Amino acid sequence: MVIRALLDVGVLVLAIEKNNPVRAKYLDILTKSIRGDIISYIPFNVILGAYHVLTKVFKVNGRGVRNKLFALMRCKKIKWITSISFDEVKRAIEYATIYNFESWDGFILTIMRDFDIPIIYTIDEDFLKVKDIEVRGLLNPKEKDALNNYIESLKKKSAKT
Repeated sequence: MVIRALLDVGVLVLAIEKNNPVRAKYLDILTKSIRGDIISYIPFNVILGAYHVLTKVFKVNGRGVRNKLFALMRCKKIKWITSISFDEVKRAIEYATIYNFESWDGFILTIMRDFDIPIIYTIDEDFLKVKDIEVRGLLNPKEKDALNNYIESLKKKSAKT
């Protein structure tokens, strides 16, 4: 059975950044999305978020990130959410207020409800607050520790240069 799901920033970041210790898990999700095994929805603001995190947190070269994201955006099997309306912004902020999470997460929830998407692949535990969606892709404690250690090593390496 093919599932319908929205992909969040963290999933793209961890699938694209090739040296992180949890890449395989997220690359599998992205690969299934590209092949159409998962009917995946990705709002363009997720692409913007992925670029930011990849270049600022993971220190990946901007041109390389751009190329990978542009190639992903050409994928025809992914359902791209390309715009945001006044009403969607209002509802996003309402959801952010109700669930006490970031406004962009409120937008993701707005999209999920508008497109009747029951599943989100994310590393953001805030989505667990929303009872009528299924959250997949969260890091387990061991993965969280490994990823945090990796990010700390990147920070230390960056501070030395």
